[in-house]
Amino acid sequence: MRDRDAYVMILLEFQSRVDYFMSLRILNYVTNFYMDYVQNNTKLRKLPALFPIMLYNGNSKWRAPTKITELIENGQLPGKHQIRFEYFKIAENEYSKQKLLKMRNLVSTLFLAETHYDIELLKDEFVKLFEREEDKSSISLILNWFLQLKRFGRIEEKDYKAFERVYKEKEEVHEMLITALKKEKEEYFRQGKAEGKEEEKALRNQEIAKVLLRLGHDVKTIQQMTKLLVQEIEALKKMLEE
Repeated sequence: MRDRDAYVMILLEFQSRVDYFMSLRILNYVTNFYMDYVQNNTKLRKLPALFPIMLYNGNSKWRAPTKITELIENGQLPGKHQIRFEYFKIAENEYSKQKLLKMRNLVSTLFLAETHYDIELLKDEFVKLFEREEDKSSISLILNWFLQLKRFGRIEEKDYKAFERVYKEKEEVHEMLITALKKEKEEYFRQGKAEGKEEEKALRNQEIAKVLLRLGHDVKTIQQMTKLLVQEIEALKKMLEE
């Protein structure tokens, strides 16, 4: 496959209850998909690779076999001609809170919401994720997920409103930071080292420091980014807390 494009289709099945015959059910999805694919692509000679995933968000332990051979009595009798199929299982309740907190990504945050629900912890993780994730638009997907949880009664409306408020506040501060950094960069290159501009530059760095403080960055990080004195940053921090 070197130097060639490859496409893998993913079949994702969401499940909230244990289905002992899930392997047979997903195998049926796969074969039906392939049959439709062949009928709609008459010149086809090879089928696309398909990765079957089962995402389980129920409370009970998932005990259903993932291999079709485990559902067939005396399945070994046909030897090499026996049916072989296995789906990839993702059971949310098999991930501990500690493990999910170590992951700290979009998926682990969603799993935390569904299996270890703690509004204050989730708000904290939501903020950290927003600050760490470069693609801010992907954070909106989590907010939409929380909206779906609210609609189906999995979380209370007041909790969803809390997430929405945190998201909007962080989004506004993020835009302020981008604007401040852009302005500082433009001013620096336009005015260079002209006399009397150092004070103006220091004021801009103070504005950037304020934004970074609102985002929750520590003093050392802000000092490295703005070159302000630690005492100046501490004073700004105290002013914002008042």
